[in-house]
Amino acid sequence: MALRKQLEMTVFGQLVTGLKPRQRLKKLQKKLQREKGQETAAAAS
Repeated sequence: MALRKQLEMTVFGQLVTGLKPRQRLKKLQKKLQREKGQETAAAAS
C-alpha cells in the first residue's frame, strides 16, 4: 500500500512537472483504466 502511494506520488510529480497537457491526460486515463482493471480483478477473485 505504501509502495503504491509512493508510486502515485512519483507519477503525480512527473505529471505536474512538465508533461504537455495532452500527454498528461493520456497518462492519467491509462492509469485510471489500469486501476479499474485491478479493482474488477480483485472483485472477481
